[in-house]
Amino acid sequence: MPKTLSGVTVHTVPADLKKALTSDRESLTLWEGLTPLARNEWICWVTFVKQEETRKDHVRRVVSQLKEGKRRPCCWIGCIHRTDKKISLYNALAASHINIMPLVNSNGRLSGVLTKKGALRTQFYTPALNAKGEFYTAVAVGVGPDLEKKVLRLLEMGADLIVLDTAHGHQKRMIDGIKLVRSMIGKDAPLCAGNIVTAQAAEDCISAGANILKVGVGPGAMCSTRMMTGVGRPQFSAVLETSRVAKEYGAEVWADGGIKHPRDVALAIAAGAHATYFGSWFAGTYESAADLQTDEQGRLYKENFGMASNRAVTGRTPELHAFENAQKEFFQEGISHSKMYLKPGEESAEDILDRVTFGLRSACTYSGARTLQEFSEKVIVSSQTDAGFQEGKPVYERW
Repeated sequence: MPKTLSGVTVHTVPADLKKALTSDRESLTLWEGLTPLARNEWICWVTFVKQEETRKDHVRRVVSQLKEGKRRPCCWIGCIHRTDKKISLYNALAASHINIMPLVNSNGRLSGVLTKKGALRTQFYTPALNAKGEFYTAVAVGVGPDLEKKVLRLLEMGADLIVLDTAHGHQKRMIDGIKLVRSMIGKDAPLCAGNIVTAQAAEDCISAGANILKVGVGPGAMCSTRMMTGVGRPQFSAVLETSRVAKEYGAEVWADGGIKHPRDVALAIAAGAHATYFGSWFAGTYESAADLQTDEQGRLYKENFGMASNRAVTGRTPELHAFENAQKEFFQEGISHSKMYLKPGEESAEDILDRVTFGLRSACTYSGARTLQEFSEKVIVSSQTDAGFQEGKPVYERW
């Protein structure tokens, strides 16, 4: 039966949660349990102690908020100081044998979900937020005749960064597009343009108004440009050359494509890139937009395709007649069907980010670098044969 504490209805704490509260006798005495949602399900949360208040004062404040209806009753597993909340959150979940914690706001509405691994990741990752505290948003747009209209609409929607995107970025239409968008967003706003692979292209795009260069022609897993046309450049060489020009002008280079392992990110940064793109790697994760499918052996995968493939081109031009779409099929430069399997240990995009982050951090320690800029300056890069590359791969079974 529920008990009443100072006008607040409470319930007995479940045994597994009570064990977690034994280290805080005062709190346990004041607040012994809390409202179950339905059947045997409980919503669990942690409250935070303000720096200027004692734990006892904090508990009294929370109880007072409950009485006034400012806080929704739920199952409480402890209170911790904000200064150590990242570590304490993980410890609270571990001590309570709880893997998932729903997060609610002051009105009792679900705001998110926290896992033990998520609590651990807060030690290493910081969300990319804009000045309004919202997630930073970049949007790619082509350089077609309706560019001004599209960019204006994107700015109205709150896009933080416009990315002018076309397969061949060193052309008059791109240069004119950069000048147009720069006049719309002002001289100090970020503007990304690409794709390019040469020093001259970098200089021309920067002179037109771009301060971020997207570099890469043909390295993507879904791209067939090099095989179809012979056009393109090895990604490391392209990033190395364009980044030297960008550095002179205070611009940045973002390496687009060719990322298959954490080492590829380290190599791109070593060549002078400020950031890297990877799409196909993320395609084989739960978070990607494709439907989850199962092959004949029961393995999970998602279907992936290139944006210059027949599938993508016909999909974004439904207004064309069948004959016109059939004509476009002759000009494909991408794969229309590929299977990206969910790799054990990398089923989530966050798992991939973990590998990339810690691989890059470790690369910095090997190079004696404290920052990514130092890493780019100190690292020594040399070429290797395919035999040398194969030698560096781990062996999972005895030879």
